[in-house]
Amino acid sequence: MIGAVLIDPGVTLASDRAGLVLERLRERGHEDLAVEFLDYSAADPLVSDEFRRAIPLERARSELALASTLRDAEERREALQSAAASIEQLAAGADDALGTVVADLAGGVAIAMADEARRGALSAAQLPEGSLREDRLREVLPRFDSARDQLSGAIRQIERQVDLLKSAAADSEEGRTRVKLKSRLAQARLVSARLLYEKAQALDVESAEGKRLRREASEELAQLYETYSKWVVGLYAHLYEGRCYAELGETALAAACFEDLTNQPATDAELRKLATLAHADLASLWIAAGKPERALEKPAEWLDRLPPGERRTAEGGRLQFWLGQAALASAESLGERDGERRRMLTRARDLLADSAGVPSESQADARREWARAMSLLGVEEASLESFEDALAAGREAVASMSAAKLALKSVSGDPEAAAALKSQATAARDAALRALEAAVSLAGDSDDQEQRSEARYLLSWILWESGDAERSAELAERLVRERPEDSVAEPAARLALAAIDRLARAAGPGAGGAEQARLRGFAELVLDKWSEGETVQSAYAILLSGMLQAQRFDEAEALIQGAEESLRPGLMLRFQVARWESRPDDSERNAVLNDLEAAYQAARDSEQSPQGTLCAAALYLAQAALGQGDARLALELLNEPDHGPAVLARQSLPPADSPRFKQEVLRTEVRALAAAGDAFRDASAALLADLAGEQPADRFRGLLSLAAGLRQDAETGRGDVDNLTEALGEVLLQLQKELIEGDDAIADWNTRVWVGQSLMKLAETSMIQAAGALCDDLLSRAKARPSVAPSATAQLAARLQGAQCDL
Repeated sequence: MIGAVLIDPGVTLASDRAGLVLERLRERGHEDLAVEFLDYSAADPLVSDEFRRAIPLERARSELALASTLRDAEERREALQSAAASIEQLAAGADDALGTVVADLAGGVAIAMADEARRGALSAAQLPEGSLREDRLREVLPRFDSARDQLSGAIRQIERQVDLLKSAAADSEEGRTRVKLKSRLAQARLVSARLLYEKAQALDVESAEGKRLRREASEELAQLYETYSKWVVGLYAHLYEGRCYAELGETALAAACFEDLTNQPATDAELRKLATLAHADLASLWIAAGKPERALEKPAEWLDRLPPGERRTAEGGRLQFWLGQAALASAESLGERDGERRRMLTRARDLLADSAGVPSESQADARREWARAMSLLGVEEASLESFEDALAAGREAVASMSAAKLALKSVSGDPEAAAALKSQATAARDAALRALEAAVSLAGDSDDQEQRSEARYLLSWILWESGDAERSAELAERLVRERPEDSVAEPAARLALAAIDRLARAAGPGAGGAEQARLRGFAELVLDKWSEGETVQSAYAILLSGMLQAQRFDEAEALIQGAEESLRPGLMLRFQVARWESRPDDSERNAVLNDLEAAYQAARDSEQSPQGTLCAAALYLAQAALGQGDARLALELLNEPDHGPAVLARQSLPPADSPRFKQEVLRTEVRALAAAGDAFRDASAALLADLAGEQPADRFRGLLSLAAGLRQDAETGRGDVDNLTEALGEVLLQLQKELIEGDDAIADWNTRVWVGQSLMKLAETSMIQAAGALCDDLLSRAKARPSVAPSATAQLAARLQGAQCDL
């Protein structure tokens, strides 16, 4: 964590009961509860004086740690600002010993605030050009200055503490603390200079302000390099100095910086990372200068010498991206008939494919450029006369299709680019189908058996991608039965399971009996051949799913008991989720809920547990917690970092990418926020924004369900009633607007009456006026089309309700 604390405060609280509670909360990652506990403890007469004196310091530490766990940008900034305020208060009365810890904390908070400014600028840069982006930049750019101010204050505090410890012996505790503080000081200075460079990056390099900031940043970074040239911090300053020169168009100065770094002895992994970045920047520099051939010299030699593991790091991915770009640029400078052109395109394809598979700042660009390289290469169909040639052509086509489909994810805002990539994917898929069918047909006994199996597997996969589940299932299943020892047998087994499952589902409950039997038989075969791994998990999941759908719970439990021990927690969670979804009787409900909670806790600690099932279980448990009046627990479950339904919904990740599931999650979260007494409006806005893309009727049903839940929570007193009532009013007003502006089909008479009655029940003037307007609208609809009203009595009741609103 960037803002991590380097120096232990030296306060021992373990012997204090309150200290033990605080320790346990931190061990479990509950920094938000730790802050609340510390605030409560400040007024607790049972807390020891030692613990009470430590509260301000411990609170600042928890606030800093909490900020790193929050996903909402505004909440992170608030937590960091609160931590900064706590540190300022501590600094005012700190003695020399405590001052050391406070200075270190101040540096940590300042660095975290710098990181927050960086995130805001990156978010703004991702917006399309236009007024929205400009407005966002105007909002976030001042944060760089605030973070720099915070860093300046932290740097002064750290400098003071370093000076106080200057006479300490190197091997003493004070001497070691001084070394740590000097490290924090160097880090803070580098972050401050980098912030200036990153602020400049948000501005056009051709603008006067953009040039000025880059020049200032280069000067600060050069000074840092001079001060810390023997430290890694100084070398990184030199790297960013070179980047400033590159953006200013000063190629010679930039090249000198990068060359300095590439000539440094790379004696450990950290220095090799730095050298890899410098080689990547050197390659980028030569491409910009129109000399891609130079990029393919020294940087390419460095990549060849890198250990394989270091090629798959973010730094290695960046270097491979720029070398791929250099190969592409070299290829495009050659004529169509030049044999070297295809060699360069192939090299570009391979480099960009490797870069596309590594998470880094270049990954999205690498995916797009990989697809472009594949498009330029094309798929050679002329040589399908031998098995080897046909298989090679099939592999090329499969790679081209994969590249195009992967690149599609990063061009959602560019319809023209998306259309081109879809066309490339389709053409490559068709070419792969032709080549692989030829390969399977041409395969003979003299051909390598592993390659023959690979051709059959790739053909079954392409058939699956083409929508031909029947042929895909047939090929993959036969391959597994005939050649289970081949390397492609396991992925073929997973493909066969998916294809047969699709056929069974398409046939329906009645006609799908034969396919269901086939699916069960093949899953049992898989479990006979393999004992662990993803394929085994898929087979168990399919067998278990069939049993659970038929509610054969005894058989399902027996299946789970026979599974490998590592798989049981995940399978048991599926089982308990299904029991809960079967809506148990009231007499069994508490027992089933307890079983679900126990299975959830066990599955959380298992690496084999499927994220989707954990997410569904967390949602059900959160809803149950709401029903029991425990909104805090509900929010904790919804926002569990790895599989929390609200976390996955915000990222549109499975299973929370399903519109219905996502709506259910958001409704539950809004109810929990309202019941807990937290701010409701932001959650409400998020819900409405998410529903905005849905059909009016779907959006209305989502809001209506939310209103019903909030009303029930408020009437039963499950949470902060005032906040629940306010939240209910907000949703009812939105429903009233939807009803008046929508057509008759959006809701029936009784639903409209329920919304009006609910508004009146809130007994606020604005709500009663809204209910009156809804009654008037209802009666107008009945007058225009009498069949809208179920009876004359219903119309009379609506008129009476409207009259009550006018009183």
